Amino acid sequence: MTRVDEKVRICREICGARCCRRPIPCAVTIFDIYRLSRYLKCTALEFVERFCVPKRFTELTEYHMDSHESYIETVVTGSEEFEKAVFQVFTDPKKALLMYHSFVWLTLRSIEGACVFLDKNTNLCTVHEVKPIQCKVYPLSVITSQVDIALSSFLTTGIGVIRVPSCKLLEKPDLLRDERELLSQFDVEFKFTALAEGLFIKEFIARFEKIVPFDALNLFFARAAEELASKLLDSVRKGFIYVEKQLLEDLVKEVLNEWVEGRRR
Repeated sequence: MTRVDEKVRICREICGARCCRRPIPCAVTIFDIYRLSRYLKCTALEFVERFCVPKRFTELTEYHMDSHESYIETVVTGSEEFEKAVFQVFTDPKKALLMYHSFVWLTLRSIEGACVFLDKNTNLCTVHEVKPIQCKVYPLSVITSQVDIALSSFLTTGIGVIRVPSCKLLEKPDLLRDERELLSQFDVEFKFTALAEGLFIKEFIARFEKIVPFDALNLFFARAAEELASKLLDSVRKGFIYVEKQLLEDLVKEVLNEWVEGRRR
């Protein structure tokens, strides 16, 4: 039995695809949107609107404003110039609160407590070939995220707790070789997605001074998947991203204008 076959057997027969039935659904990156929409032969926006649900950070965390800001900074890393561009909005308390309430994870939709792509009869993923990067590195993705959260919590409150998932695969670390090799790609994809989202939210709040609505965020995620992800996939696989700041800023402005025009129709 191959390593992949053994993992499938454990997930399907022993665990009953428990990771696909978690209370908090799988989050997707703009790169996931690009890969999945191409696989399903639909546009990125069609994919986002049909298969995804935005979840506010305020729904998914119990952190207060001060610790939440620190947590965002641990997730969003890159050039110092990029970080300043995103987080200078926090100097204005009103806009800081708007930004705090605007951030989302874009998650896969759940149907009756299970991932939209889970075949409940077979306990198999129907998009296994292109499943989200968070799924590809599970359960290591959960551990990595918990370490980030615990570190942030410790730095801001003096208390940090790591919650390790009860996944049977952790009992056989040799089976997780592929997942370990993908961790750097997982890290880069989520950091860049959060960075791009942060720039979009910052510009939206600067222009409209209100919480960013879901339809605007959905449009941005879709356009970023179509305009950026395809160009950056090769570098992402190697664990890094280089993109000109102007390219990202231009996309943000285009999406804002497109969203405004759509509201006027």
